[in-house]
Amino acid sequence: MVHGVIEGETRVLAASMTMEEIFKGTANQVQHELNQFDLYIYNANVKQLVDVRGHECFSYLGQKTQMEAANQAKVDVAEARMKGGIGAKDRDGLTKQNAAKIDAETKIIAIQREGEGKKEEINVKAKVKIYENLREAEVAEANAELAQKKAVNSHRHHRKPSPHSKIKASSYPNSIPMAATITSTFKTPFLDTKSSFNGAPIPASIARFTTMKPASAGVSMSMSSPPPYDLNSFKFAPIKESIVSREMTRRYMTDMLTYADTDVVIVGAGSAGLSCAYELSKNPDIRIAIIEQSVSPGGGAWLGGQLFSAMVVRKPAHLFLNEIGVDYDEQDDYVVIKHAALFTSTIMSKLLARPNVKLFNAVAAEDLIVKGGRVGGVVTNWALVSMNHDTQSCMDPNVMEAKVVVSSCGHDGPFGATGVKRLMDIGMIDKVPGMKALDMNAAEDAIVRLTREVVPGMIVTGMEVAEIDGAPRMGPTFGAMMISGQKAAHLALKALGEANALDGGVNGKVKQPEFVIADAETAGETVDA
Repeated sequence: MVHGVIEGETRVLAASMTMEEIFKGTANQVQHELNQFDLYIYNANVKQLVDVRGHECFSYLGQKTQMEAANQAKVDVAEARMKGGIGAKDRDGLTKQNAAKIDAETKIIAIQREGEGKKEEINVKAKVKIYENLREAEVAEANAELAQKKAVNSHRHHRKPSPHSKIKASSYPNSIPMAATITSTFKTPFLDTKSSFNGAPIPASIARFTTMKPASAGVSMSMSSPPPYDLNSFKFAPIKESIVSREMTRRYMTDMLTYADTDVVIVGAGSAGLSCAYELSKNPDIRIAIIEQSVSPGGGAWLGGQLFSAMVVRKPAHLFLNEIGVDYDEQDDYVVIKHAALFTSTIMSKLLARPNVKLFNAVAAEDLIVKGGRVGGVVTNWALVSMNHDTQSCMDPNVMEAKVVVSSCGHDGPFGATGVKRLMDIGMIDKVPGMKALDMNAAEDAIVRLTREVVPGMIVTGMEVAEIDGAPRMGPTFGAMMISGQKAAHLALKALGEANALDGGVNGKVKQPEFVIADAETAGETVDA
């Protein structure tokens, strides 16, 4: 009975203990407890624990342990699976969250880039629209000009010829009109110094008015062509202020660089200087710079005498008016332009449109460049600076080199005849006697005849000729200014070795430039008043 009780208690004790509790103590402690029951531990491994014969304690204990281990393994597996599922869910959620965040950020970047792209597209479209508006404005302007020219040509085609349109060649046997044909040669003097009009009574034709003889097609008065834009909703193309500044500055600086060393510099943009530049500009290989101290070029050619409007031009200089296209009222021996500004504005508009000409107005020629006894250019400065040297400290000038200088500074005055005056100051000529009393008939012929290169590299034209040679003043007639300017142009062409009318035509070309044109026979020639 005792044995049964002990065996039963042992089973209960073993069943209530786990493997960790059994083996938690040392082997001696466990053995000490088992000694009470005559049990001996051979090995701590459960699989090696065996019951003594007739007992099943450890067999049950092993089975229990195996079942608990299996159950614990199942629990552990289930717990691991649960944790794995939770981890997977966490990872999946985190992945989805990160993916959503990345997707949102990607969409934000895409929207930003799309906005930037649209902004740039709008900017490009705006620039294209500005360009298109500018081009449309230019096309509209060209179409308007074309329509106007067509109307003018139509008007000209149906116009009856003026009874004064033909000039009798026998009336001017000794004059060779340079404007009529550049290839003509000179016979006798270009214009005789003597005039048959001196002392003649006023002809009756002066008292009557004749119809205007158009030298070229005038502006059509037809209203059949309306403006090429809507005046009720007119709007200019947009522009940045800085663009305007850049366009003006870039083009002017480019011109200064281009003409710092040029072929011909013309000082003075009066009627003689403009006529000289116009004639020279027919040769596209010649670069011409015009220096004018005034803001408004034209000199005294904006009005006739005593601030009156009409301009009188003696024949045959009217042929030059025909060439440039200025209408006039034709009389027997002269023509009258109804307003002098018609001549000046017409010749300037044609001259300045040519690519080989640059007008530097509001620029003064303060001095000459002279090297080895030859004029080689001009010293320039802004006109306002030049006029204020006494009120400011040192304001140095600029320079413009040229192969030929044409001085057309007009008659004496605060700003007149400055070219020949400077020549006298530096000893290149002896004196400037000044012009004599008025004699139109003698003066105009003399001015054309005496137009020449007075010193190497410098040609004098217009009223400045009368100052240096003591010729009579001519008063309010302008033909000599035009023809003197033309002659100065051909003298410059000759000096440059280019074809010119003075050498008998333009078909032959002078190979060696002749820089000194004035000869002993004409250098000191004066005119008797």
